[in-house]
Parts: sequence; structure tokens; C-alpha cells
Amino acid sequence: GVVWPREGKHMRSWKNKKKDMFRTKSVIHLVLLLYWVCVHVYDASIVQGLSNEDRKIAFPAYGKPVGRWRYLTYINLWLCLAYSTLAFLTDVIPRSLVKRTFQNSTDFLFTSIVFPLSVFVPVAFWCIYAVDREGIYEKVLDSILPSLINHFWVKLLLNVSR
Repeated sequence: GVVWPREGKHMRSWKNKKKDMFRTKSVIHLVLLLYWVCVHVYDASIVQGLSNEDRKIAFPAYGKPVGRWRYLTYINLWLCLAYSTLAFLTDVIPRSLVKRTFQNSTDFLFTSIVFPLSVFVPVAFWCIYAVDREGIYEKVLDSILPSLINHFWVKLLLNVSR
């Protein structure tokens, strides 16, 4: 006859794999959340450290009604932070209706907004940069803003969007 594996042993190994997957996913989401928080703190410290003249050169919209929110790059930074926060909260909330709601919100936010923008922003930036550097990131900004902040704003969005 055929000897089937015992169901209990099989189920225990599946539950252990699921717990390990949960831990790994939670750690990844926590690292991304901490990354985006650090990016925002660094960004705020750079902006606050600029003189008023440099701030007006670097961010022409600074101080106007919408301010930096008119830049798609800036909106995308905040969306990535919101997504990472929701994803981590979804991981740590126990099973319930609230968790299901958070999971649905997180999935919707990622698939419809965060991922497409995180791909579009760097690709559009580098395409325009290759054709007309002054049109998207003036050479004057190289002396005002550290190059690391440009990596955070544009280059790393694509790498750390998920």
C-alpha cells in the first residue's frame, strides 16, 4: 500500500515556513520604513540648512502655497514612506478585519500608485537629464545640494520601491 505522510508533521513544517516568511517580510518592511524616515530627516535637514537665497535657487516653489508638493519626486518620497508604514503595520497587526483592510489598502497603494510612480520618476528624470540637463537639474544645484540627496530623491526610488 501507499504510505502517506502524517498530516500533523506536514502542517507543522508549513506553519514554521510561514512564520519565517512573516519574520523576513516584517524585517524587510521595517528596514524600508527606517530608510524612508532617514531620507525624510536628511532631506529636511538639508532644506533647513540652506540660506534663503540658496533655498530659492534650489526650490523655486519653496514658500509658495503648494511649495515642494508640486514636484512629483517629492510626492513620490512621501508615498513611499506611507506605503512602507502601512506595509509594516500590516505585518505586525494580528489577524482580524483590520489586518485585511490594511492589507487591501497596502496592496492597492503599491500596485496602483507607488510602484508606477517609483518607476516613472527615475526613468523620466534620467531621460530628460540625458537630453537637457539644465531643464531638469541645473548645474548650479551641484554646488548647493549634496549629491547624496539627489540619489535619495531620484536614483534609489526604483531600487527600494519594494
